[in-house]
Amino acid sequence: IDTCIAKGNLAAGFSFYQCSLPISLSNSVSDTNNSGALDNAGIYITDSIGLNITSNISINNIYSGIAVLGTSSEILISNNQSRNNTRHGIYVASSDHSVVGNYCSLNGYNGIYGYDLVNSVINDNKCYSNSQTTDNTYDGIQLSNASITNFISSNMCRRGAGAKQQRYGIYIGVSGGRTNMVSGNDFLTGGKTGNLQDADSNTLLQNNRIS
Repeated sequence: IDTCIAKGNLAAGFSFYQCSLPISLSNSVSDTNNSGALDNAGIYITDSIGLNITSNISINNIYSGIAVLGTSSEILISNNQSRNNTRHGIYVASSDHSVVGNYCSLNGYNGIYGYDLVNSVINDNKCYSNSQTTDNTYDGIQLSNASITNFISSNMCRRGAGAKQQRYGIYIGVSGGRTNMVSGNDFLTGGKTGNLQDADSNTLLQNNRIS
């Protein structure tokens, strides 16, 4: 699926449900869609395997720009712009995903939000000036709930200079020995409260720039 525009829809701009074919969505625009329900992101994927979501623009959506939910696995989310969405830039759950080279800015909640995310890579993304719904509340990157054994590397997060700024560059909001690895990221001026916040004593932190 290539070079499409989905604008002004009452549900998701692009929706994939129980897809397991080698499907790609690229070079497309999802703009000002949906009614704010969880399954109405600009680009919405659930219970699917092996999709490529690459080089798209998802902006001004009432829910998240891109959402990967349910039992989805092995989804590649790369080189997308997800900005000015009411909630998260990218919301990703389940396992074995790659979130690489995306630009997430000016979203209402987190730039990238991992919920129950397992064995996934978040690499080389830029997350700027998120938490636009409420100042100092959401983060550039956040992992929550039972997110475990993920690799977060080479990302750049900046709080921005506007009146509403993201809280942390990255917030690891999990506990109980989840053994996520956070390595080689640039979180300098990443958040208004702080640059990196880790609630899990078993997180592996290595060579991150925070000052």
